[in-house]
Amino acid sequence: MTAVACGDSESQSNLTAAGLAGYVAGLQRRQNADFAFLEAQVRLSCTGWRIRRKYSFSGHWTRPAAEPRQVLGKPAAPILFVSSRYDPVTPLPNALTMAKDHPGSRVLIQENAGYGSLFSPGRCREDYIKKYLATGKLRPGGTSVHG
Repeated sequence: MTAVACGDSESQSNLTAAGLAGYVAGLQRRQNADFAFLEAQVRLSCTGWRIRRKYSFSGHWTRPAAEPRQVLGKPAAPILFVSSRYDPVTPLPNALTMAKDHPGSRVLIQENAGYGSLFSPGRCREDYIKKYLATGKLRPGGTSVHG
């Protein structure tokens, strides 16, 4: 995790105490206050990381609408975001925000608590994802599954 987090992020070699405090405060506002310090530990561990990536993509993080006829430069299917209702590390509001910037995308909500909705058992969720992977089709509107 450190190699990916540090190698793909902006260099933290000049991180100051005030900069770290501001980062934590932002995480507490936007993410989950209880886990902000864990995320900050990752950033802090990158202060001594010297290996830099050769290529970096810093945005724009939207994409064009899906084109099932497989048009060059356009995705063949919309994005399916999957989140659990009560994920303390990657909160559901983040998935909902991301979906707004990706035309035709949907958010599949697993009705459970815990980080990583794909790690919790859920046959309904698994069936939905398998169908999406096989066909690229999503049900209209948001979808919530209970197992």
